[in-house]
Amino acid sequence: MTLPQAWYNALPDLDLDLPPDVSGARGTRSGISVPAALIRQEMSRKRWLPIPDEVLARYRQWRPTPLRRALAFEQSLGTRCRIYYKYEGGNLSGSHKLNTAVAQAFYYRAAGAERLTVGTGAGQWGTAVAAACSMFGLGCGVHMVRSSYEAKPYRRTMMELLGASVQASPSASTSVGRAAIDQDGTDQDGSLSVALAEALVDADQDGSYFCTGSGETYSLLHQTVIGLEAKDQLAEFGDTADVVIASLGGGSNFGGLALPFLGAAARGERSVRCVSVEPAACPKLTRGRYAYDYTDASKQTPLQKMYTLGHTFAPPSLHAGGLRYHATSKLVSALRHHGMIEAVAYPQRAVFASALRFAATEGVLPAPESAHAIHGALVEAMRADEAGQPRCIVVGVSGHGYFDLAAYQAFHDGTMADTEPSDDQIAQSLARLPCQPGQPQPAVPSPAEQVRRWAERQPHDIAVIDDDGRSTRTWTWCELSTEADRLASVLVGLGVRPDEPVGLRLPNRGESAVAALAVLRAGAACCLLQPSLGIPETTQMLRRAGIRVLVVAPDDEHRAAWGPAVEHVITVNETSTADARLPSLADRLGQLAFTSGTTGQPKPVLHKASTLTLAARAVVDRLGITAADRVFVPCPIAHHSGFLYGMVLAWTAGCAQIYQGRWDARRAIEVLDRHGATFAQVAPPMVVDMLTEAELGARPPESLRACVVTGAPVPDALAARATEELGLTICRAWGSTETCMGTLSDPADSLSTTDGQPLTGVRIRIVGPDGTRANAGTEGIIEVRGPCLFPGHGLGPEFDRSAFTADGWYRTGDLGVLDDNGRLRVTGRLGDVVNRGGQKVPVTMIEGLLAGHGSVADVAITGVFDARLGERACAFVVLRPGARLTLADIRHYLDARGVTRHYWPERLEVIDRLPRNEAGKVRKPALRRSVDHLALLGEETGSNAR
Repeated sequence: MTLPQAWYNALPDLDLDLPPDVSGARGTRSGISVPAALIRQEMSRKRWLPIPDEVLARYRQWRPTPLRRALAFEQSLGTRCRIYYKYEGGNLSGSHKLNTAVAQAFYYRAAGAERLTVGTGAGQWGTAVAAACSMFGLGCGVHMVRSSYEAKPYRRTMMELLGASVQASPSASTSVGRAAIDQDGTDQDGSLSVALAEALVDADQDGSYFCTGSGETYSLLHQTVIGLEAKDQLAEFGDTADVVIASLGGGSNFGGLALPFLGAAARGERSVRCVSVEPAACPKLTRGRYAYDYTDASKQTPLQKMYTLGHTFAPPSLHAGGLRYHATSKLVSALRHHGMIEAVAYPQRAVFASALRFAATEGVLPAPESAHAIHGALVEAMRADEAGQPRCIVVGVSGHGYFDLAAYQAFHDGTMADTEPSDDQIAQSLARLPCQPGQPQPAVPSPAEQVRRWAERQPHDIAVIDDDGRSTRTWTWCELSTEADRLASVLVGLGVRPDEPVGLRLPNRGESAVAALAVLRAGAACCLLQPSLGIPETTQMLRRAGIRVLVVAPDDEHRAAWGPAVEHVITVNETSTADARLPSLADRLGQLAFTSGTTGQPKPVLHKASTLTLAARAVVDRLGITAADRVFVPCPIAHHSGFLYGMVLAWTAGCAQIYQGRWDARRAIEVLDRHGATFAQVAPPMVVDMLTEAELGARPPESLRACVVTGAPVPDALAARATEELGLTICRAWGSTETCMGTLSDPADSLSTTDGQPLTGVRIRIVGPDGTRANAGTEGIIEVRGPCLFPGHGLGPEFDRSAFTADGWYRTGDLGVLDDNGRLRVTGRLGDVVNRGGQKVPVTMIEGLLAGHGSVADVAITGVFDARLGERACAFVVLRPGARLTLADIRHYLDARGVTRHYWPERLEVIDRLPRNEAGKVRKPALRRSVDHLALLGEETGSNAR
């Protein structure tokens, strides 16, 4: 018998497609990150996947494992059946778990992991990962189900000897553990789902990764070495299997033994019955439901379709701790659902009786988990004998029981009890399953409803911080809610109706949060207007939006100018003695926003209040933002991104939001540190400004853990500089006022050069000019669908229809590329090209390259008029302090990087600052006009001559 050289993937032979995972209510946390190699194994349709040499070398230390004929056990039963057992207990961990633990540790180390965290039931998985981590030089943190932690002290000792830290679950050291203790008391036995949840929390630190265990498909794939060996070994005995039996917890033990036999039968070899044995105390396949559920108790994971007793199910006390899991793998579940396997459940006293018979006759003390399979083999043999049909039975003995003597002692003493959940207990747990895909979803709370909830849960926590450099004012959640209700009563008293847009011409100050919340509490939509816009532009927007009531700051110097355009102008601190009745917070319009207008006239965009919540929640989930964070809001709240990903995001996460008033980079750094801001959504020029301040001696902010950059493309060089010089974790993103944020990069991959993967529910496609789908890696027009898409511009049905394709995708007008992993890279905009005599210049790419030049602080490229070619590329450059740059320098720099000569800028304009709107987007029409005006006059600038 030789060691298998490849893992076996049964899916192609079984012709089985597994239901896709679905993002849950909270989605995935940033701490959950699986190496790409394991994801490829999960998704592969190849039958054989080669085992890496380094993993094979480790396998050879204990594999192949023996397949033995249980002759003495057969004789004790008086059976005519032939019983073989595949023994996996002869390695350092004492169980089959090491087969996948070694593989996973190998791939996690290659992905840059320094430490793995795990949840374990009986301790076999924890011991296996601890052993694998010691082999590959990784740290290890184990969260062990409390009943096993206390009953198996030597299993804990083994893990600690291997270098792991071991903690009983539930514990008071995590929010998940504290919640479990509060619910059931400090004497709770624990469950594997809670241990997994605590391990997930533990993984949320630098260098740590959560290691999944038995349930994932790639884990079952690694375990197929068991069944592959068993098939070949059985053939050496001259026998073939009629029945394959293994115990069932998460699924890897059963799947590893059964899948090679099932696949062979599907290919036309002899058919075989595969029987899973589970404890009567935790009967997921026999009494559970095939449904989408969380794989952990804290709902941090995506939903998987599987047989489950419900993620809140707490199994009765059971000595087979490795089987105390509320669900089983989606692959094993699909096999059961399609009738490809059988399932039985037995009480533990009968199981231990069979285990002792096996130990006395075969000289092997099985683990309590394996004892279930042995009892299943005994029952199967008795039934076959009664039917007069002797069978060849292969049983999986997944590990030894020498760390489980306390369980055997309880059986011997007669203190072991048979326990199983009642029908009512299971029904109550299943009633708490998440809403199933395709079923009506629960109503999404509006931002105003969320603030009300936070005001009830944490009334005295800080909700808003306003620091203008001279003084600091704060609002608690209770104060924010109370002041907003007071102003909402004023609005309703002025006749503001549900869904009516109310104008807000306010700076980035704390009272602006009060005003925006008041508008939403009044059932109206926030129409935020830039205070920097002049009277004519603002008046035009007020009329286009149909604004009757405008809220302004007390010191608004133009307050008198708005009278002719609106019916009422009030200040944010307006009060009323009338007690107006506020409307119900149904799903109403929440925002009327205007696009940035950098390529044309600003267009109105409508969003429902629930859309704002969904959009903010998607970012909260992706970045793992909690109520303990503090959100810095430097982008203007009058812009969609500042309002949504500053103000509304903080309301969604239940954390404080921080304002500094007018943007000032040096003061921003001081405010960030003074108030412990941990998250910020900024525009690229703000990053440039902070880099400049750092060069001038300012200390980089220390508390900021994630910084999402939106508004304009982020040059690779700028992101790299921000990471190196400011210590910022730069998360790139893409979206628009119409779509909300569509993609966002993972903070764990701060050096990524893409704009991230789609957020929850968002779908992205790339199409050519004719609307046909582009291949991965091919540039095209970005089209998007998703739950946060706007319903229209409010400019008439014909205009709105033109913004969408016939099949409902929004035409963004942006250009981009999708890679094989679904990550988006925005490359430009349809109108943002330079057409040099028919040759299109890739503006975004050249801007990104020039941003890496040592003399360049900021750069934009646009086309300028040329009588012969139509357009030539002009580079507008802001220099770093003390730097010089010539057109020849630029050409030499691009030539050294292999850039086609036709793409080189043919004009250079050195300017003090790029003209940008408040959202950070470059106003390229203004740049073109400045140069075209000089060209018409026949003038050249000095910068072009250098």
